[in-house]
Amino acid sequence: MFLYRYMFWTQLGLQPRIERASMNGTNRVTIVSTKMLWPTGLSIDYLMARLYWCDTKKRTVESCRLDGTNRTVVWRNLDYPYSIDIQGSSIYMTSRRSGKLYKLNKFGRGVPKVLFKGLGRPVSVKVHQEQRQKRSTGWFKFFF
Repeated sequence: MFLYRYMFWTQLGLQPRIERASMNGTNRVTIVSTKMLWPTGLSIDYLMARLYWCDTKKRTVESCRLDGTNRTVVWRNLDYPYSIDIQGSSIYMTSRRSGKLYKLNKFGRGVPKVLFKGLGRPVSVKVHQEQRQKRSTGWFKFFF
């Protein structure tokens, strides 16, 4: 069951923004375009229907609804976040500058915890969990 049939991406440069489109490339819209410097990692919280992203130059993790409304800063003054992913109530975040992987609370509570350090310049983090994987019963299952 697909609740949302969208793709999201960030655009860097003179007019940084986050955009969304239908999976066939139509209905392209900008959902966040203000108060951004260098938006990088994106992650969808499927349970809460929210989009999270990090802004490396602002050193923040922020979130909004999937249509761009209800924007909030979740974390400030972070260690130059570059990539994030969501699992349960946690945000996993990489810092390319320090080479660390952090675990943060997605509601902005507590203190960031360093899980690993000395990773060089990590580019991306992805959490794989069964709850996020669609179980197919149709033709798609035949190929995998």
